[in-house]
Amino acid sequence: LEVQVRALYEHARCRWSYTACERIDENGNPLSNQKLAAMAPRDGWILEPLLRLETAIAMPAVVAERDLINAIGRFDERQRYGEFHDLCLRLAMKSEVVAIAQPLCSVRAHDEHYSGDRVAAHTSWMQLYAKMAELVPDSQLRSLCLRMRAEQSWTLVRMGRKASGYRGLLTTLPRALMLSWRHPRLWYDALRNTVSVVVPDAFRSASPGPEQVHGKERQRLQ
Repeated sequence: LEVQVRALYEHARCRWSYTACERIDENGNPLSNQKLAAMAPRDGWILEPLLRLETAIAMPAVVAERDLINAIGRFDERQRYGEFHDLCLRLAMKSEVVAIAQPLCSVRAHDEHYSGDRVAAHTSWMQLYAKMAELVPDSQLRSLCLRMRAEQSWTLVRMGRKASGYRGLLTTLPRALMLSWRHPRLWYDALRNTVSVVVPDAFRSASPGPEQVHGKERQRLQ
């Protein structure tokens, strides 16, 4: 608190702050996470990196002006998962942030996390991005929000197929296709998952891939 309050006084334009954060196991031992390690804390206007999930902020690491929290509406209790990221996105729309590179908090990882329900979690993230598409200040960021929502929908497609086979796939696929047609970068996922509905697994696994075909051709020539 002392470090962050001092940083806020030194950067008057910034109305909130956060720090780097370590992950520990049930016994307090540090855990390595290369993905999180690459997300170095960022100063300034960080709305776009937050939307792209290029910056991660832990809930215990934030200090913000009370008036700023009141102005953005506090937590959105309709957001079952991702509610803290939602809060940080709304903070990032209103003010620059001062980030502390020193890890000043720890988050414990264990087997009983509320976010363990990954299907519900990704569904909530879709809800979050739909909400942000209506709140962000320009069209480029709105397009980004819609693409991120579509990406979450394809995660649900993969999870649905893994959990329930074709039934899970057919339940989640139509929505993902509907959300993705405007985003060419997602068309490969659309094609791959659509083909997986039509072509049985056994046929696809039995069909030779490019390496197998070239290998057989080399054997024939030899």
